Amino acid sequence: MSFRVDSYDVKWNEKLNWGMLTFTVVFQAGTGHDQTTHKIICPADEMALLVDLMRNEAPLYYDPATNVFSTILEPAGEGES
Repeated sequence: MSFRVDSYDVKWNEKLNWGMLTFTVVFQAGTGHDQTTHKIICPADEMALLVDLMRNEAPLYYDPATNVFSTILEPAGEGES
């Protein structure tokens, strides 16, 4: 099951050449909403891809069982509105 990504924070360690992406996801919990925080540590090429997803895709979803980010289906070639 995927959950909507609500917010994110990016840190880069130049000395060690790795980045850390911290993000929260929102999910239904009983009668309200709750959120959990996840962290991903990765090298520069992966970090660039993740930051691009966070900045440019909305809504963005995350499945903690498979560690997969996804978007909703969009028409091809629509561009930004």
